[in-house]
Amino acid sequence: MAQNLRSTYEGVKFQAAQRGRRAAMTLTNKIKRRLLWVIQYSTEKIFAKIAVGYIDTSFIFTYRVHPNPLKNRLKIAKTAIPANTFFNVSSGDITIGDYVFFGNSCSVITGTHDINKFGFERQIAHPKTGRDITIKEGYSLAQT
Repeated sequence: MAQNLRSTYEGVKFQAAQRGRRAAMTLTNKIKRRLLWVIQYSTEKIFAKIAVGYIDTSFIFTYRVHPNPLKNRLKIAKTAIPANTFFNVSSGDITIGDYVFFGNSCSVITGTHDINKFGFERQIAHPKTGRDITIKEGYSLAQT
């Protein structure tokens, strides 16, 4: 009977030690994960500050308009980010709302051509008005 109690006591003691080790390992892993996160976050912030001086971000606010003489048909809000977008205003007006942003090198095209015509005639046969495009506040667009 004493031997049986002793083995039970040893078993309980062993289980308690195992639980303590597991708890310590869990705590160690939590500390490691937190430390790695802090290092990663700090590194990203440091690189972001370094990169600001070296990366050309001017393309974010550039865009192209076709045909150029009709630039007045394009209205872009000051808070919009065109990101090198191509705007074709040959057949209507384009209005871009506040906080609209584009993926790099998108195209917004009002133009169309008459599919019943051929050759040079098809190239020049397009409506001059009536195909307006309005992109409202907060939308984001990307090319596919």
